[in-house]
Amino acid sequence: GTMNTVTDVDRLYNAIEINEKTFQFFQIDVQSYGIQQVNKGSTQFFYILLEIMNGKFNCNLEVIVNCYDELGTIIYSNERTVYIETYIGYDTLKFWCNDTNLIDRTNKIRIFVKKE
Repeated sequence: GTMNTVTDVDRLYNAIEINEKTFQFFQIDVQSYGIQQVNKGSTQFFYILLEIMNGKFNCNLEVIVNCYDELGTIIYSNERTVYIETYIGYDTLKFWCNDTNLIDRTNKIRIFVKKE
């Protein structure tokens, strides 16, 4: 039989968990998310894309991406700011995730939002 190989893109995509409660707090709808440009060079990197719409908030927000290993230990974190002055109810955020063996080590990715 043929072996089903799960690509790194699929594996990372399936590892994403959106913390809906935090987005709902600011009435933000997560439209879509994805993984882009998985690169296994000397340092491993990939991008996480997050498309957001709507929202009710009166301060800058920080969207945070955390990567965890198979033991549930946080091994990487990155954030992007959503600026109240420039947000018009739609944005696509791009998170660069770059660390030693990060693709191989990442077992779960959590995305949440908080006040800056």
